[in-house]
Amino acid sequence: MDAASSLLVAAFLVSAILNCGFARAIIRSAPGTEAFSGELAKMHWVSLLGISIPSIAMMMWALWRLLKGLQNATGLTLDETLKSPPEKTAPTPNPKA
Repeated sequence: MDAASSLLVAAFLVSAILNCGFARAIIRSAPGTEAFSGELAKMHWVSLLGISIPSIAMMMWALWRLLKGLQNATGLTLDETLKSPPEKTAPTPNPKA
């Protein structure tokens, strides 16, 4: 399960580094200008393809590793792990008491 935490940290770290790199490479104009707005829009599209998709893939892999670790630690299947317990019902009062 420790590997899943490390993968999650790595996903956020990669995302932050790529986001900073894209911002430094794309944004060149002064804030508040029309050129800045266009560059910011371009950075958002590049970030969607270049950062979000790889980050989501890394986070899904981390979740998969976490669930596999839980299965190995508990011996339960995924269905047994995610199954909610049955609802408790209130006992019916005994009318003869």
